[in-house]
Formats: sequence, structure tokens, C-alpha cells
Amino acid sequence: MIKGILALFNLGLIYNPMVLLGILSGFIAMGALEDEQLHALYTNYHLYLLMLLIACLYVYFFKRTFMQNGYDTDWKATIQTMVGHFLMLVVSFILSMLFVMSISFGGTEEEVDYDALPGFTQVEQDIKNQQKELQENYDAIMKAIDTPVM
Repeated sequence: MIKGILALFNLGLIYNPMVLLGILSGFIAMGALEDEQLHALYTNYHLYLLMLLIACLYVYFFKRTFMQNGYDTDWKATIQTMVGHFLMLVVSFILSMLFVMSISFGGTEEEVDYDALPGFTQVEQDIKNQQKELQENYDAIMKAIDTPVM
């Protein structure tokens, strides 16, 4: 994994402003938003239209391709560059979110008090009691195995 990250620096891809913006926005989104908000964010087409607008403005003002005479814009090449920068922005946004999810996968989980939950049925309570009983039996068996008989 470290080798892949170093390759991004060596190739200079990470210094592209669209990639940096995608990584930064992905990290901010993962750090600031809850799961439902994230789902609403990345399934909303307005986000991708905004990314397309940002990529188009960046290419138009900083990476525009000119014809050989130096005055006229080569629109075919410029539009291809716009699409490429848009894809870089989207892919880096998504991959940075996945990166944050992968390193935070083993996070802390809270113990749920099932008795306090509304709508907790008797069947669920019986299953929970059976689970406790099986765990106690398992612990007793493991203790008996560890204790030598003389």
C-alpha cells in the first residue's frame, strides 16, 4: 500500500489540482457527514454537476488547448481535457472516501441495550436469553477443560 502511495507522488498525479480537490473533499465528506448524509450526497446528481463545472472552469482558464495559430481554441481537445479532469476529480473523491472507510473499518462499536429498545418482541428476548445461556455453558466447559482433574 505504501508503494502505491509513493507511486502517486513519483508520477506527479497527486499534484494535479483536480486530484487534490477530490482527495480533500472525500476526506472532509467522510469526516463530517453521517452515513445517511453521505448516501444522499454521492447519489445526488447535483454533486457531479458541480464537479463537472469545477473541472470545466479549471480547464477553460488554465489548461485550454489552442490551435496551431495560437489564437483559436481547439474545442475538441479542450472538451476531452475537461472530461478527463472531471473523471480524475470523481475517481479521487470516491477512492479517498473508500480509503477512509478502509482504515476506519475496525472502529469502536457501542453495546446495544436490547431491553431498552421499543418494539423488542418476546421471540427476540428468548433468542437473547438462549445466546447468554450458550455463552455461559461454553465458558463453563472451557473452564473445566483448563482445570486439571486429580
